Amino acid sequence: LVFIHIKNNGGRYSLAEIAGWTIIQLTTIGAKSGQERTLPLLAGVDGETIALIASSFGREHNPGWYYNLKKNPECR
Repeated sequence: LVFIHIKNNGGRYSLAEIAGWTIIQLTTIGAKSGQERTLPLLAGVDGETIALIASSFGREHNPGWYYNLKKNPECR
């Protein structure tokens, strides 16, 4: 979590708050290990719908959490 100091109001804000991003904690079951894995992700939220983008910044393979959800779709 990154904090910056805003002199005008003396408050502290995370970069996510300033940019208007929603950060969630996703807990999945590892596709290979079977162990719980929790990580923070940027999410798009619309009511009860949460959208996650598994782009891995344009890399050839999707991020690990994508494969975890593919094998074990239940998550928190």
